[in-house]
Amino acid sequence: MDEPVEPATPHGETVRGYIGALSRWVLLDGSRRMVAGVLLLSATIAFALCLELFGPIADAEPAFSAMSGLIAGNLALISIVIAIDQLVLSRELVTPGERLGTIEDVAEFRERVAETTGETALPITAPRFLDVVLTSTLEVARGIDLDATRLDERDRQRLAALVEEVIETVETVDTVVKDDDVRPFEALVRALYVDYGSHIRTVDRLRNGGSLPASIDHRLSVLHDHLVLIDVSRQYFRTLYIQRELPRLSRMLLYVGGPAEVALVGILFVFMTAPPYPEAFALLAGMAGFAPLAVLLSYIIRIAIIAELTASVVPFVRPHR
Repeated sequence: MDEPVEPATPHGETVRGYIGALSRWVLLDGSRRMVAGVLLLSATIAFALCLELFGPIADAEPAFSAMSGLIAGNLALISIVIAIDQLVLSRELVTPGERLGTIEDVAEFRERVAETTGETALPITAPRFLDVVLTSTLEVARGIDLDATRLDERDRQRLAALVEEVIETVETVDTVVKDDDVRPFEALVRALYVDYGSHIRTVDRLRNGGSLPASIDHRLSVLHDHLVLIDVSRQYFRTLYIQRELPRLSRMLLYVGGPAEVALVGILFVFMTAPPYPEAFALLAGMAGFAPLAVLLSYIIRIAIIAELTASVVPFVRPHR
């Protein structure tokens, strides 16, 4: 007897999967230095094609204007770097009383997490801390009795759907968080797309119906508290990530923008001489002029996406587009 043939994956779905994985790598998962390198390489190829199509530069005036604009634009990076540093320092330069208040708020949050999860010794790293909350949430969700005698069929179906969604959601994040070499940022990224607000709304609707047994109502109340803690945790980790990412962006802009500015000024002197000009100098000028922008784009895109995905706080949810 012939063995059954596995249905082939449609080509369109495979292509969409590759495109989705590539876009996710560019926007979130990929190293910002590698993403900046890919952007710069793409721009360099485009510049090379333009030179191949239109030939060598024979008129110095347009080239001179372009070089002057690139130099002035890269000098504006100094203002960007200063603005970024001011933004970071504005959150760090606080009075002792404000710092003490922050420490007390964090300690109070950890105490609440310990009380809710029953874990007395909470980890100090973000992935391990989130793992404790997620594991406790799974235990609460799996402990809900779906076969309670007082449940009618409608409530049973709604409760079963909620439990299934919560378990699937939390397991998706917890599987990554449990890895020994997971980075704090990876734990944050995996929790970005989780719609905890919808789960909390469903919990509230079930509890407000008034027909649930006391044991299930208590379990749902505990599940509600766990979901809130998960959302607060990722909001706090988002803040820590941005506070660390902005100084990296500032430093990379200086590392790349400084040599780029020197290269542009040197090429400008070349274009002040008589033509013809080597195409390699024009290509180098394009690379040097776009390099700082590639760095800025690679970092700002990810920061903006993370800020957008964590903009709402439960019980409000992020609108779907």
